[in-house]
Amino acid sequence: MKQPHVLIYDSSAAIGGALTSLVHLLPNLLGRGWRVSIVTTCARCRDFLAGEIALSSVGEDIALMTLDERAREYTRDARGVHYFAREMRRASLLARRISRARPDVIIANNAPQANGAVYLATQASDNVPIIQYVRGAFYPSKLAGHQLARAASVLAVGERQRERVAALGREDVRVAGEGLRPDLWPSANAPARERGELRWLWASSLMPWKGSDFLARAYGMLERATPMDVCYLPVAGEALEGFEQHAQVTPHRALGARALDAVRASASVYLHTSQQPEPFGRSILEAMAAGLCPVVPDEGSGPMLVEHGRSGLIYRARDVNAFLDALRYTQRHPEHVFKMGRRAMEEARFLGDPWRAFAPVTCAIEECLEAGQPRDDLARNEPGHRVASDRKKPTKPYVSLAFQGFSR
Repeated sequence: MKQPHVLIYDSSAAIGGALTSLVHLLPNLLGRGWRVSIVTTCARCRDFLAGEIALSSVGEDIALMTLDERAREYTRDARGVHYFAREMRRASLLARRISRARPDVIIANNAPQANGAVYLATQASDNVPIIQYVRGAFYPSKLAGHQLARAASVLAVGERQRERVAALGREDVRVAGEGLRPDLWPSANAPARERGELRWLWASSLMPWKGSDFLARAYGMLERATPMDVCYLPVAGEALEGFEQHAQVTPHRALGARALDAVRASASVYLHTSQQPEPFGRSILEAMAAGLCPVVPDEGSGPMLVEHGRSGLIYRARDVNAFLDALRYTQRHPEHVFKMGRRAMEEARFLGDPWRAFAPVTCAIEECLEAGQPRDDLARNEPGHRVASDRKKPTKPYVSLAFQGFSR
């Protein structure tokens, strides 16, 4: 019997939540006996996956590839003809990968507008079902609506993403969580917490909406400084600013997952300062699993993961005074902070269970594989042949639909 083959296309341009989540999802796929291939559009992301997954220990069950992305002039502008030229270039390369790999299912692991190449590369046939795994920044548009309509199944990370997808007319959406692999579970051996020492941690990229400037402004307004580790991932050459005059702040640039785990294990409070609602805060879940008390805004996934006063603190989003009140509370009540961290760790054991969190993903794959099994009366002799699904094909060529997505 042919081993089912799952191809994952990830168009991330930077190392973030989508790639990290993929690392934790893979054991769920491999554990079911499926063969997995991953195609990225960025060599840096490919190298990150190779290092974090330890591909050499997986053998032939997984393959890692990257597209030869040479159209750099189209990468920075993600709108209009520039966007379409970039996706056409990627689609031509991806189509060759698909024809050679002959996958049974394709997972588009990002927001719909970032996965145009998948839909362009497969427009000639409905035989390979596409599972749209909606994550990351999602901007509703006509183009996104057309892509969601073509997908055999749609998954959304968190309720906020599900609501945005539903607004585009796709109601049958599964909500997936974020799981943590047991072998990559955050370390909880915290010497600082054991000694009763308060230490804050902030870890994120320097994307404008991540709030590094918000954190620097609040920290400078404190009457009493607290030791803090600031772990940051530069974006487009940006440098961390605003902490130069604070001796209690220790910056860490571009740490890998294991190095970040060591820094996190010595902290007692995790500070989350996103200025936009996060669909699912994986960094919050990782901090909770390590026994840190999370301080999160009242938008996005924070209130879904944290119970105020019991497993963390919630403050009014983008309100620096509310954030300051939360910081001062941790300074005045460290014992309660440590207690909330222990409760957060207990909550994370359930929230971070990978088999529960990723169950919607594996269910969607199983349904696509079952629907693609050839029937005896229709099966052909060609290897890998699958019966096309009953879904209606687009009434117009997909190229014209893609251009319609840019009309306002």
